[in-house]
Amino acid sequence: MHSHDRTLLSKLGFADPDKKDRRHDLACQYLSQNERPLQLYAMALAGKEGYQGTLGCERVVLESMLTKGEGQYAVTIGFIDLWIYGSIRRKHDDGECYQSDAGVIVEVKILPVGVGDIIRQLKLYRAHAGRYVSGIGMVVVTAFDLTDTDVEALRSVGIRYAGLGEAFYEWCERQKDAAPAKPALML
Repeated sequence: MHSHDRTLLSKLGFADPDKKDRRHDLACQYLSQNERPLQLYAMALAGKEGYQGTLGCERVVLESMLTKGEGQYAVTIGFIDLWIYGSIRRKHDDGECYQSDAGVIVEVKILPVGVGDIIRQLKLYRAHAGRYVSGIGMVVVTAFDLTDTDVEALRSVGIRYAGLGEAFYEWCERQKDAAPAKPALML
């Protein structure tokens, strides 16, 4: 059984057909490179209360396991496709600025899925991710188009939307021509 099949999300009926599609892994890798994490970070946190600008992304983690509970009571909620950690500057009510940690959860969808499923999944992630960072932004990145109504539904619950453009597909083509990596150890 695959690890994704034993999560709380799967038990709640969230099907994730993307886990068997190589383009999903490639999209996560693509989004974690160059300036893209900073763009996603700024996009997700822009407009948050007191937001004064991004200070920087400190770490990007692919397929981060999200759990609840401790020890024998630990339950895997799901796997965050891309989790961007960093800090932001916020303006306090008294006019002073202070820095706080913030994280952005990025969910990648390659195959079409309903916007309601996206909202439920990201709300569940946000509810349990708060123990790791004080501020959480959310972005869904798709390989398919969403309607204006879908985008507005996402925006109404604090989820930003981005699409994988032509540059992603060109990057995927270049990956086909890349030389295979040499393993650190041959057995």
